[in-house]
Amino acid sequence: MGRALNRDWLVGLALMVICNSAMADDDHLKAKRLLKSGDIVSIEQILTKVRQSYQGRVLEVDLEEKDGRYLYEIELVDSKGEVSKFYFDAKTGEEIEKTHDD
Repeated sequence: MGRALNRDWLVGLALMVICNSAMADDDHLKAKRLLKSGDIVSIEQILTKVRQSYQGRVLEVDLEEKDGRYLYEIELVDSKGEVSKFYFDAKTGEEIEKTHDD
């Protein structure tokens, strides 16, 4: 019984990894289409703005859709270890919000 349960768990884990990888590929393709169509600016433009105004290391970049609007979310850690999140309108490149994680 233990081996069957362990095998089922491993199969489930493998399926999760495959599904997450497929979703990441879909997200990448969607972002490429949006960029090509002019619906969003490039992430390079956004990261240039972040680096000009803020010091730190980028931890994560996400492209999200909220209320029919695309947003870039940039997570950055500074030299003191403080993490900030920046939200940019993906269409215009305008900074919308900055938050700090406590």
